[in-house]
Amino acid sequence: MTLLPPQLTPVQLSWLRELQVAAPFLKAYTHVPAQTVIVPEPELQVPSQASLPKSESKPAQMPEEARAALHNQLGLKKQESPNLEPVAPVVVDLPDLGQQTLSQLAQYAQQCMACGLHEQRQRAVVGSGEENNPDWMVISIAPSSNEEMVGLPMQGKSGELFAHQLQSIAIPAATTFYTTQLLKCRSPQHAKADYIQACQGILWRQIELIRPKHLLLLGQATSNLFFGSQRSFEQLRAQVQTWQSPWGESIPAVVTYDPVALLLRPQDKVKAWADLLLLQTLL
Repeated sequence: MTLLPPQLTPVQLSWLRELQVAAPFLKAYTHVPAQTVIVPEPELQVPSQASLPKSESKPAQMPEEARAALHNQLGLKKQESPNLEPVAPVVVDLPDLGQQTLSQLAQYAQQCMACGLHEQRQRAVVGSGEENNPDWMVISIAPSSNEEMVGLPMQGKSGELFAHQLQSIAIPAATTFYTTQLLKCRSPQHAKADYIQACQGILWRQIELIRPKHLLLLGQATSNLFFGSQRSFEQLRAQVQTWQSPWGESIPAVVTYDPVALLLRPQDKVKAWADLLLLQTLL
């Protein structure tokens, strides 16, 4: 057998690895017929037969027998396709919160990594107030920077406004409240669907454990989670709704504006005041 040249170019090595050899080189080292033509390297696109001019022909494939003979002559091992394991998508495995207590939910929220909000979280805001069958469970949308700082909902200007709203409708002093939010972490953006979904299990378990007599749902994102988007926010407010829980309980609910939205649109305070008057009728 004629010896191989002392040096081979990277292109020639690539051809040898793929067992596709140029015709002149092929004549010197194998009995493969000279008319055999190399198929271009894998990274190069071969024009289809339809796109070739009539005077050109599609390169012929090397016969399997010739491929095997050249394989043996050059002492190359057969190159097999690697057995690659499929790469599974990253899926956040949310734990079953059905057995969690309120304190365990709070611990889980502080360590939760179910959505991107954990990357900028200083402190999760889970909830506060009467935890045993309160008259009202108040659910707003997301913590503010003030609420994140102290770890409690309804702080700062929005909390002050909400307190004034309750005073304006003369809610009895003995009325009990538990306040929480859709999102347990502060969000620099609107309450995105994946953020809400990541926190939904915590909220549902809170309601199941606390068992409020009524729900006060603040803001459109909150009303959409409980009643869907088929009915608009304006259609849901100004009347008492009934929410059917996943565990089969029916809970009366009132939908109104989030205090944060009222700070931006004070003209809606009159409508919010009319909504809150429904609280008196349910007490």
